[in-house]
Amino acid sequence: MDRRTFTILCHLLWTVTGLSSTEIVDVKEMVVMFLHVLAHDVKNRIIQRKFIRSSETVLRHFNLVLLAVDVLARPNGLQVPMGYYYLRDSGYPNAEGFFTPYRGQRYHLQEWRDTRNALTTGKEYFNMKHSSERNVIKRVFNLLKGR
Repeated sequence: MDRRTFTILCHLLWTVTGLSSTEIVDVKEMVVMFLHVLAHDVKNRIIQRKFIRSSETVLRHFNLVLLAVDVLARPNGLQVPMGYYYLRDSGYPNAEGFFTPYRGQRYHLQEWRDTRNALTTGKEYFNMKHSSERNVIKRVFNLLKGR
């Protein structure tokens, strides 16, 4: 990437997404670290040594740039297509287009393996299906990653 393109990218991230310098890292250094990771597929510790930063600093600023790039790519945020839903874990609130399991109900698949633990409510049934789908998604991603 030439300097002009790099400067334009930094300016876009700063003006459009609000990415700003912190006390210890300016926007240009954040973007350089981010691009270096993407271009060379290096680990956090390599960036730590190269830029003389802590692992927390590298991770925090990488994520800031990643979020800013995501904002550039999707200015209206994450749009869930009509009729489709994303599964979330219970740490997130329910929102339009997202499904989270019911709190206070059985959730993990092993809780239903015993025949004495039959489903008793619609909420438990939903949680069982939610848990089953999450397991399928995890297995698919592990296969794609080659684990």
